[in-house]
Amino acid sequence: SRSLSNMGRVLIRGKRVPVIGTVTMNTMTVNVSDIPGVERGDEVVIIGKQKRMNISVASFSEMSNELNYQTLTRIPADIPRVVVK
Repeated sequence: SRSLSNMGRVLIRGKRVPVIGTVTMNTMTVNVSDIPGVERGDEVVIIGKQKRMNISVASFSEMSNELNYQTLTRIPADIPRVVVK
């Protein structure tokens, strides 16, 4: 969601990383300057857990000013999903 521009967070290597700049259709830029050794291909978690950190659907929806179901239905089909039971 565009409302995450300059205020959203994602997880990379178990750390919360800020979104910088404007979020567009399927693209966002994040500041990884505080993560040593980060490289292309590292897993980026938009919603979910990584190490001890978590971004829930509820917190993501709150950041983007949406309802939970709106957030889930707006995730593009080409973004991989992992269902955990």
